[in-house]
Formats: sequence, C-alpha cells, structure tokens
Amino acid sequence: MNKVCALLILMLPLYTVAEEEFFVPLDVVKSWGYKIASRNGYKYIKRIKKVPGEGPAYYPRFYLGKACYSDKGEARKVDEARRKEIENDSARFKTYQDAFVNKNCLYTISTDSNYFYLEFQPGIVKKLKEFAEDENSHNKNVNATN
Repeated sequence: MNKVCALLILMLPLYTVAEEEFFVPLDVVKSWGYKIASRNGYKYIKRIKKVPGEGPAYYPRFYLGKACYSDKGEARKVDEARRKEIENDSARFKTYQDAFVNKNCLYTISTDSNYFYLEFQPGIVKKLKEFAEDENSHNKNVNATN
C-alpha cells in the first residue's frame, strides 16, 4: 500500500493541470481526434469517436503528463524510479502506461483500460513524441530569433 501511495504521489504533479495550462494545445489534441475532458478534477484527452462495435459506447481516454527537470539525467532517474515502483508493486496495482524522456522533460501517457492501452495508446505515444519534438524545434527557433 505504501508503494502505491508513493507512486501516486510521484505521478500526481503530472496530472494536476488546469485546462488553460494543459501542455498540449486544444487544436493539436483535436487534430489527433481527441478532446480535452475532466474527471475528478483531472484533465485528460478523450477520443471524439466511439470505439466501433455494438453495445455500450466506449471512448478511449488518456491522462497525459509532462514534468521538466534540471537536466535529462534527472528526468531519466525519475522515470527509472517510476518504472521500478510499478514493477515492484506487491499489490499488483495495474497501470497501463508508457513514458519517454525528451530533452529534460518526462512525458507520461496512461489509461485505466487494457483494451485502450493495447489498441489506442501506441498511436497516442507516437503523436505525443512528435508533439514534443515539434515543441523543441519551435522553442529552439524562438530562442534563436531573440
């Protein structure tokens, strides 16, 4: 239980984001086929179209996180600690998440559904990586003109 609490405390700063501070702009999220939604005070992205098929409507949703550190090494250390917490969780608290480090920032993508994780998360990871690369290019160009 303590490990679960520690993991949640570690991840909490990544998800407590006000809509106007959501790090992926709404127009970018929409271009992915998603919208920004809120649940229990947390912002996430939700697919605009339901999952095809009969039965109840399912809309894949993902929590996106971005936390920046003093350097890339520190971001990698935090990512490694996060991964070890998940691996060593004796309560088998299952999370469906991916993460990557870009420059000095740790990006996380998570969902509460194995189906969404397997079917839709790889595409979201790819789009978020592309966004992070574009963001770095944009920041580099802005800094070069100043």
